[in-house]
Amino acid sequence: MGDALNIPIGILFEEPDSKEEEKEFSVSKSPVVHENERKILSLGKGIKFYLLNPHMNGEIKTILNILEPGATTARELYVHQGEECGLVLEGELEVQLEDKEYLLKKGDSITFKSMTPHRKTNTGKTKSISVWANTAVPF
Repeated sequence: MGDALNIPIGILFEEPDSKEEEKEFSVSKSPVVHENERKILSLGKGIKFYLLNPHMNGEIKTILNILEPGATTARELYVHQGEECGLVLEGELEVQLEDKEYLLKKGDSITFKSMTPHRKTNTGKTKSISVWANTAVPF
């Protein structure tokens, strides 16, 4: 994912280092994330990831993925700890797991262990929009 920027993806998402930052995400804060308040990550040409959680402290990170036609999360397959599950809301998305490609269309979902070498590519002619739930991601 971060190879477009030539940096590890984890650098883009940092957990709070201090108790002061942890207080910022206390229970007293709203659990709601309004559309205009989402953290936006642009991981390369034609890719935007939006964090749907109010912070990165939870076990599950939920991310809205928008890939323009031809955009890919990485040139090479990558791995990380955890599991992920994605649901395509619009367009189509090719998910490569090792040497097998799965073409997902609107309404299709996929679940896999993140230690399986993988990448996501929009092979369609329109924008691909999907929602992903990830555990133990590197960000």
